[in-house]
Amino acid sequence: MYRCKHFDIRELVPEQEYRTMGDAAWWLLDTRMLITLDALHDRYGIIIVNTWHSQRLQQHYGFRDQSGYRNRFHYGSMAQYLRSHSQHKYGRAADSLIIGSTAAQVRKDIIDNPEWFPLIGAIEDNVNWLHFDVRNCEPLMVF
Repeated sequence: MYRCKHFDIRELVPEQEYRTMGDAAWWLLDTRMLITLDALHDRYGIIIVNTWHSQRLQQHYGFRDQSGYRNRFHYGSMAQYLRSHSQHKYGRAADSLIIGSTAAQVRKDIIDNPEWFPLIGAIEDNVNWLHFDVRNCEPLMVF
């Protein structure tokens, strides 16, 4: 089982999942996404995903609970959860704040240098965070 070098599990799953599963919550997350998070950290430095576990982070970056893995509580109803094909739901996506770089610059780097992060399948454009996911697609999808 892959565990990130640079992230605690609390940074990647909602509080409910951590309270229920603890460290076992790693199995909810796709290895490709975790490897990519470590690679992004290695290139850009500090990355923020969830902040629910840290008052200090919440003061600076707001309350973030489901920016990595998303459980059914994110969707409002079980029907909405079941209809969703969000990569977050499958542990294959993260909405990340890259400290010291803009999301636009990191997206440009990913598009211009796909070999840097070969596991990324898609990125979201025109948002102030970096959404990346490791869905199975070629070439890199920008949506």
